[in-house]
Amino acid sequence: MYNVPATPRPPAQPIRKRPNPFVEPSDAKRPRTSPTSTVDRLAGWLSAVQHLRSPDLASAEDFLAFVALGREFPHHPDTAQAVFHALVRCEAYTVFADVFAAYQKIPHSCADSKSKLILQMPLGWYTTAPAAMVHAFAGVQPHSVEILAPTPEEDGYFLVPDDVHDCLRAMLSSDTTALVELAINGSINEPHGVAEAFADSKLQSIEFGWKDDGVPDLADMDNYHILANGLKHCRTLTHIGINHPHFFALHTAIADFSIQGPQLTSVSFNLGPDRPVYYPYRAGKMQIRDFMLEIAKFETLTSVTGNAQLYGGANLAAVFIEPLTGHKALTTLEIEGGLNLPVDKQTLEVVPMVAGLSVSCAALRHFKWAEGELSGDVIEEMRDYLRRGGDLAMAGASNAVTKAMANPAFRLESLTLNGLPFATGVLNAFFAALKNNTTLRHLDLSRCQLDLRSTTILLESLKSNTTLETITLPEEYDDYYLSTRDGNVHGFEPKEPDDDKPRGFKLKFAKKTTAASRALAAAEFAQLQGHANQLFAAIATHNRRARNAATAMETRVV
Repeated sequence: MYNVPATPRPPAQPIRKRPNPFVEPSDAKRPRTSPTSTVDRLAGWLSAVQHLRSPDLASAEDFLAFVALGREFPHHPDTAQAVFHALVRCEAYTVFADVFAAYQKIPHSCADSKSKLILQMPLGWYTTAPAAMVHAFAGVQPHSVEILAPTPEEDGYFLVPDDVHDCLRAMLSSDTTALVELAINGSINEPHGVAEAFADSKLQSIEFGWKDDGVPDLADMDNYHILANGLKHCRTLTHIGINHPHFFALHTAIADFSIQGPQLTSVSFNLGPDRPVYYPYRAGKMQIRDFMLEIAKFETLTSVTGNAQLYGGANLAAVFIEPLTGHKALTTLEIEGGLNLPVDKQTLEVVPMVAGLSVSCAALRHFKWAEGELSGDVIEEMRDYLRRGGDLAMAGASNAVTKAMANPAFRLESLTLNGLPFATGVLNAFFAALKNNTTLRHLDLSRCQLDLRSTTILLESLKSNTTLETITLPEEYDDYYLSTRDGNVHGFEPKEPDDDKPRGFKLKFAKKTTAASRALAAAEFAQLQGHANQLFAAIATHNRRARNAATAMETRVV
């Protein structure tokens, strides 16, 4: 836990009289213009641009010409951000506000990017005209603002220049503010003013992040706690995003939100591929479980989504399933990662775990856990697990699946499990339970280890199930991949179409298999080939029907 300093914000620094290093000295006092026509306005804008030390002056002039004429800029929207940065760096604040306002009025194919402002001032930047800067930023009305530290090529690049804080405070507290989304990535040295401005803002979403592979130190975390504490007075806030594992420690500030304060409806996280989630993690340094326990207290919470590498079912249970069990409003839980999952009891029990969560959460409709490809090591581990009688240990889990999916409280409509190993007994119970299920519409089992013999049960269920619209089994380039009793995962490749017969499939052996393994696989496929062909045809029919329905819906909307 971090101790938040109780000292008041230090007094404002006196106005600095040094020349701005990003403006040519002879032009620092350039007179302002008051354009009265499109031509005059463009001339004023171009005059400001001429004094920029910009490597791409031509693209800036091109952008300003399109905006002045009220036409959509046909090139990459990053050019707009580059021009805005350049105007702010050289303190052409009036021109910046004028150009930004005119840009918002243009019908635009990239509306989301148009209403966003990214502030990434270089190291050492400051203003010599603070009043003009604050006035200009109080007048601009972006819907979304992202604060970035200077570029990684510069020393001290995590430190956001102090005057950027005043720009942000002006936008938050303006009487005409349209700012509803804010992302902060970098060290904020003067957080008190921004924290105070949250109370008067209309902010709905905030994300806390950190650039690249750096780690915030204790002083940085104290300042982020001050920002988070300020949010308890922001009654419009409904979303918090965490983009670095250290910021899960902000759960201590979230715990102080009162019933009169923010009522969160969603949280998101983006931890990236280099920060896998293990619980407990490094003696508790990653406080993700504590964070989720606090988030789950919000009765208004409907969505938890994000990118996190969860190493196994035990971490899924500890970090998400257990804290959220019994939540009455939660509709969506989606986690995307990229790890190769282990073959252990908790991971093999994910299906009954999710089914039980659905029963306990009356509003839950969408669940997704997507990890990486199943590696050869995982397939070998699964083979050994089954040889040791692992399916017998899964009897309780199999029964739990059957019981939960038969419960009227099971209301999942969309279930995605990618990259998971499956115990045969659990898979059989799940496929059998689909026969009488009337809520599940979308099922995605991409990259999972599924047993060919179990799919015969799925085929029987599909003959009765009238609710499933889309079904995805492990496949790539129209080939399905299923395991057979030799323990290997083989491909099932579609044959060339025959006008007189339904399209069939042929067995494509896994690489590096023995002659004995291939013989076992061939014998099983020969026995089940008719079932497999029917199953793959049924899935294709389901998915084609869903695509046609979606296309028809889009056509009606248009």
